This record gives sequence, structure tokens and C-alpha cells, in this order.
Amino acid sequence: MVSSSQVYTRVQPDHPGLHVEVTRDQHITTVFVNGDVDLATADLLSAAADLALQGPPLRVVVDLSGVTFFGVVGLTIVQNLRDRTDRDAIDLVLRAPSQTVRTVFDIVSAARYFRIVHAGFQDADRGQSLASNAAV
Repeated sequence: MVSSSQVYTRVQPDHPGLHVEVTRDQHITTVFVNGDVDLATADLLSAAADLALQGPPLRVVVDLSGVTFFGVVGLTIVQNLRDRTDRDAIDLVLRAPSQTVRTVFDIVSAARYFRIVHAGFQDADRGQSLASNAAV
């Protein structure tokens, strides 16, 4: 069975520092985050998190590989997303966090509260292999 992924929203703020794309492929929603996550862009990431939970999906994957700045507001948004996915029994995966994100997670010892996977993570439900589930 071939799955297709389509972009059902693309949000671009006036602030050129952040681009967020949300895609849905069957029961999995992926949020691609690129750029700076700070006070000026927090509302964009929050809106993307809200959109990601619509449906609701069985899994939300947040790809943080393109994040260049990750302020405490970004950590708060991701923690709120984790709380909501836990409440609604949705699997939350943080994929390939950039060094910037990993540094913030290390400083506040937050990694242990999330499922963090390497860049090679693929959905097992489509018959593909999982990368290590160990924190990056």
C-alpha cells in the first residue's frame, strides 16, 4: 500500500526567522520546524501544534532538525504538546533535534520526558524500521 503525504497547511509569519510545515500521512502528523523558536515566533509554533492534534492522529512527529535557536518558550510549547498528547493517548516523537535544541534539553534535563529519535526514524506501521529510540 502506497501512502501519500500532503501539506495541508504552510504557515509563514512576518518574522522571517521561523518556517513551520504540518503534513498528514494517514494517521501520522509531522511538524517540520525550521529557524528560530523565540518569543516573536512562539504563536506560530503553538498554532502548528494545535493543527497537528486535529483529527486526532495516532502519532505526532515533531522534526526539530532545522531549529537554529530554541528559547525557553519553545521548551514550554513542546512540554504543553507532550501534556496534550499524553492526555489524548497520542504518540509524540521528537525527531532529530538540532544541537541547539539538545543543549536546552540538557540544561533543564528534559530529554528523559520525551521520546527522541535520530534522523533515520521511520514509521514502523508502514513496515519500515525504527531508528534507535535513545535520546540523541
